[in-house]
This record gives sequence, structure tokens and C-alpha cells, in this order.
Amino acid sequence: MSKQSQYYVELFGSAQIFKDGHLLNVSRKRVRALLFYLVAEAKPVSRSQMAYLLWPDKEYAAASQNLSIYLSYLKSELGGELVLAQTNTISISPDIDSDLRRFQELSASSDLTEILQALQLYHGPFLSGFSLQNAYPFEQWTMEQVSFWNNQFVEKSTLAADLLIRAQRYDEAIQVLEAACRCDPMNEELCCLQMTALGLSGRRNAVTRVYQELIALLNRELGLLPSQETSDCYRQIISSESGPPLDDAPGVPQLSIHQEMIFVGRQALLQAMAAGNSNHFVLIQGKSGMGKTRLVNAYIKRNHLFHIDISFKQQEQTIPYFAIIKFIRGLILDSQHRDEIVQISRQLLENRWEVLCQLVPELGQSRQPRSLGAVITIQQIMEALEQFLLCLTGQRKSIIFIDDIHYADTSSLEVLQYLICQPSLAHIQFFATFRQSLSQPHIIAFFNVLLRENILQTLELGKLEDENMLELLLHYYPDIDPDVAENLIRMADGNPFWMRTIINGLDSGYTEISGN
Repeated sequence: MSKQSQYYVELFGSAQIFKDGHLLNVSRKRVRALLFYLVAEAKPVSRSQMAYLLWPDKEYAAASQNLSIYLSYLKSELGGELVLAQTNTISISPDIDSDLRRFQELSASSDLTEILQALQLYHGPFLSGFSLQNAYPFEQWTMEQVSFWNNQFVEKSTLAADLLIRAQRYDEAIQVLEAACRCDPMNEELCCLQMTALGLSGRRNAVTRVYQELIALLNRELGLLPSQETSDCYRQIISSESGPPLDDAPGVPQLSIHQEMIFVGRQALLQAMAAGNSNHFVLIQGKSGMGKTRLVNAYIKRNHLFHIDISFKQQEQTIPYFAIIKFIRGLILDSQHRDEIVQISRQLLENRWEVLCQLVPELGQSRQPRSLGAVITIQQIMEALEQFLLCLTGQRKSIIFIDDIHYADTSSLEVLQYLICQPSLAHIQFFATFRQSLSQPHIIAFFNVLLRENILQTLELGKLEDENMLELLLHYYPDIDPDVAENLIRMADGNPFWMRTIINGLDSGYTEISGN
């Protein structure tokens, strides 16, 4: 009986396929793309999804036929037993190993040696240099994977460097941090760790070099200064030996983030968001600092709408339904809504109330559930939240504002998808802020469902015009010198958050424009 061949797929850096340790040349590019996707997903994928990813410009029948042909090509390259094709799904055998799988397994360990082994697998960005013509969904998926794995590498590098520093293995920590900083050069947490490792190893000149390079990079790319924490870290390292005392060292002022900016330059978008729009779900996307949350709040305020805020956080995305639970718990703790919650508890059907009490036990204070502790299904959760929202909004025009939906967990997205599609909640308009660079496959799948249902509207927030930025600046400093104003507008580069930071800096007495 012949020995089964061993396959290994490298997806970090320049993608490669190995058979029994030897490079396997798969000439057809879409066959490789099909393999790369199945290996990266590591789960059954629907045929329709795969056909759309690779042939989005073709009718489904033609795309499906192409997929069948290319599956045959893939089976001939790997062997039929390694490509698992069902009626509606396809997947790859777990016998095919990959650097992604090894990275995940090793980096999940608490053992420093295994974490370092995981980092050595990262040879560059996901599928570096690989692309498909006329397959924009595949290209979009690739970009999402690049961002995800880059973040994973930086996160695990930060952890490893911290452990190496604690073990006084400073040279190794410096090497790890240099590689991570090449992936995320403006990450100030990495910079602080790098300066710490260099300082502890006695390389004070290198500490100054790293800090000056960060200042130059932030100034050139963002027109901003390092944070107060980063500046303090540098000053403490430099002053720890023969440097000047910390209190006498030059510093950077603490910039406040609490001052609310006036609203300018987005009036046309407010009109596009108007209630009564045929689209039920409005997705507002743009880079950090472009004013996505500010836009939604301005819309709510101008239209005097009842609104519900659900905010997803990065550190909470592994906990199912956490943001939804947090929103309900917030109503209970808010004295303005406490009596309203009591009334809602009396209106809900007993079984729906018990489901909500399973999620948020504090709800049981107003009406004791009879079967707390019973197993509940996601369908029960959906129906309970639907009735809860009906009672809470009372059929009045309302907004559900979902902040940072890119951090949403899969379970919460299933619930939101159900609620958005319910005719009983047609009086509620859903808004969500979204950063495309942080999207993951389950988020994209959620948007695709809404797109197919024709209930998704996307608004893109780009840079503000110079005249809008000048309006912001003149509102707070009407007598500002025109040349100084021009420099500040150029530094802010159309980003209202950066302009707010500049204004707060000026307010605190900081007058150095160049940032050097």
C-alpha cells in the first residue's frame, strides 16, 4: 500500500505549495486561489460563495460550471480524497497542513518558545504579490486577510517581546520588535517596548534614534505628535542614567479629547441618511477620525429621534452577545429608563421574558422568571429581542446605532440580521459605523446578506475640504494668522479628529507647528 503524500501550503509572504517537501508547481492561477481560500478558511464553504468569489462577473450557472471544472483540476493536483466536495459545500482535508494553522496553534500557547516559533512562520503579508484579475470579491477577501494576520503578528510579537524583556533576553526582544515595527511602524505601543528593550540593553543612542524616527513618521504621515505616554516613556528611559531629571526634560502637552467639534462639511450626507429612505440599514465607513460617530449623532440630534446605542469593542468580540447585553444592562442602570423597563417586563410574554433574563439576570429584579437556567436557542433570543424592541420603541420612528460593527461577534450579527429583516421593526432605522481595514469574513458575509435583500446603503466618509477645515479652525481661533492656518490645515489633511487634536494642542499652549 503506497504511502499518502504530505502537503504543506505557505500563505504568509509569497504563497507556495509543497508535496513531500518539494515545491509543487500548480500552473492555473484560479486553481491555486481556490486552494488558498479553502486552506485559509479551514471549514466547508458554500459552492455559491466560492463561485462568486472567483467569477463575480458571470451568471451563477456559468460560474458554478467553472467551479466544477477547477475543482477537477485541483483534485488531479492533490488527489481526489483531499478535496471534499459535497452537494452544496466544498472544503479541504485537514491532512493538508499550512503555516496559518501552525501559527494559530503555536501562538495560542502560553509557552514563549512556541510563540517565537509561530512568529518565525510569518514571512510577509498574506498572499503577498498574488492577485486575480476580474475577481474583486477574492481581492477584497485577500485584503481583509492581510489586515487580520498582520494584526495577529503584531499582537503576538508584542506579547513575545514583553515576555523576553521580563526574562532579560533584550537582544531577542529587539529583533522581534524590529520585525513587528516593519509591519506597523506607527504603533506607539511597539515603539515604547522597543525603546524599553534598547534602554535596558544599554543602547541609549538607539533609543533616541527610534523616538526621533517615530516623531518624523507621525509628523510626515499624520501631522501629529507621539502620545503623552510615548513621550513619557522616552523621557524616563533617557533620564534613568545620566540624563536630565524627568521634571526638567522637554515634553509634549497632554491633548484633551473631550472638546466637541462643530459640525461642518457633511450636510449632503445628512440628507442621504434621511428617515423614510428605502434602505433599512445604513453603513457609514471611513478611516479612523473621519467623524463617523459624529455624523450619526448629528443626524439623531437634528431629527429628535429616539435612539438605542449598541457599541462593539475589540476586547469584547470573543464574548457572544456582549454588546447587546451591555445595552440592555445600561437601560436598567439608567434611572430615566428604569420605570420603562418595569413596564416592558409586564408586557412581554413569559417565555420571552425568561429568555432575556437568561442573557441579563438583572432584569429578573422587576419580575421573577420561573425557569431561569433553562437552555435557550438563538431563535428564542432573536424573538425575545424583537418583542423587547417593539415594547421599548412603541412604534415611534427610532434609530439603532451600532458603533464599530467591525468588532461584532458572529452571534450578535445573526441576531442583528434577524432584527433588521423583521417587518415588525420597519419603524426602526439601523446605522452602523465601520472601518473596512478591520473587517473579517463573517462581517463581509453579514453585509452580503443585507445587500441581497436590498436593505443596505453605504456612505463613505472621505477627507473634508480645506475650506471646511478652515471653518473648524476659525470657529475656535478667528484671529489666527493665515500662514499658520494654512500649515495647520495641511497637517490635519482633511481629518476632523486630527484638526481637533491640533486645536486642543493650541489651547494647551503648544505652538510648535512642525512637530519635530
